[in-house]
Order: sequence, then structure tokens, then C-alpha cells
Amino acid sequence: MLLTIFDNITDKRVRGRTEYELNIVLLLLVLAVLSDAKSYRHVEIFIQEHLKRIKKDLKIKWKRAPAHNSIREILLGVSSEELEKSFREHAQQIEKAKQGLKKKKAIKQIAFDGKALCGSVDLSIDKRFIQLLSGFAVEGKIILCHYEIEEKTNEIPALQKLIVDLGLTGVLITADALHCQKKLLK
Repeated sequence: MLLTIFDNITDKRVRGRTEYELNIVLLLLVLAVLSDAKSYRHVEIFIQEHLKRIKKDLKIKWKRAPAHNSIREILLGVSSEELEKSFREHAQQIEKAKQGLKKKKAIKQIAFDGKALCGSVDLSIDKRFIQLLSGFAVEGKIILCHYEIEEKTNEIPALQKLIVDLGLTGVLITADALHCQKKLLK
């Protein structure tokens, strides 16, 4: 998607005398800057280091990476207004995609977390702290349930019971790492 946003930028260089495609150079410039390149020489080094993969992934036939002064000349020939317009259009495409995802393919998410209630221990009657497992509906921003975990167990079987009791199918569930056991994930 990022590569195609540079397609509408006017290439002011003489056709037939250019070795490097404008849209690919601009894409690599963006990637280099995102990788902390701070000068044209750093951009050149970034491209040199990744040239083999760039050639394979983007299906280009460059013999070598463009030199830092070539990169500078290419960038100086680009209209800042066209470049700005391209980035704005890209941002709009991303926003439209997000809105479409929200309308059509929204994934329901429920986050579970267990907590021990502070101050719930009573040593005089040999009572352990109270453990609660809470379920939070992410989209609705509402707590679905609080489930008190029995004293002689833990939150693993409690979460399994809640999943069945609440009929949670087709829902993305997040929980602590202790629930990532092969047997439980089946």
C-alpha cells in the first residue's frame, strides 16, 4: 500500500535516463528514515545493506544502490506539495480501512484477569485471600463478570468454566500467560 501512494508523484527526470524508479526510491527513503537514517549517506547505507532483499521483494533490477548524491537529487526534484498530498491520501486510505473493519468484521474481545483481594485474609479462622476472575468486554468497555475462585483451586479452571457458562464462541479472549498451556488451548 505504501509503495502505490508514490505513483501519482510527477517524476521530473528525463525518461530513459533514469536508473532508479521514483516510487521505489521514495519508499526506501521512508523506510530508511524510519530505521533512524539521519543523512543521505545513511539512506545509501540502508539501501546497500538491504539491496538483495529489496531486489527480490520489489522485483527490481538495480545493479547497485543509488549513491547518496543521487538520492539527494531525486528528492530535491520531488514537489513537496505532491509528496504531502500522497501522504494525506495514504492516511485517508488507512482510516477508511479501519472504519470498514469496524463496521463489517469487528472482532469481539474479552479480557480476563484474576486478582487477589487485598485485606481479605483472616488468619484467625485460617481463611486465605479471596481471588476474583473478572471479564472485561473491550468494545463495550464494560465488566461482564466477577467470578469468585474457589479456595482450593486457581484461575485456570475458573476461566475454562466461565468460557463455557458465558457461551463464548467466536470471541477473541485474552488472559494471563498461565493460561497458555497446550492442553488448555485445545
